[in-house]
Amino acid sequence: ISGTNTDIVARLGRTKISVEELLQLKLGDVIPLDTEINGDIDLHVGGSRSFKCKPGIIKNKKGVVITNSIEKEV
Repeated sequence: ISGTNTDIVARLGRTKISVEELLQLKLGDVIPLDTEINGDIDLHVGGSRSFKCKPGIIKNKKGVVITNSIEKEV
């Protein structure tokens, strides 16, 4: 497994907006998401939802702290 690369994506939330709304976005606009401000977010590993986590700053770098694992559906 050493040297293997995989995508890790922390998804802050989801929303639905129209193409028209997307094209009209400008600096400072707020996009409401479906997650609570202090709630956990999903961490996807290799395209699969694997963990719950909280975003933050770790040693002056953006990162996440894993708070729970998500059981894989069989």
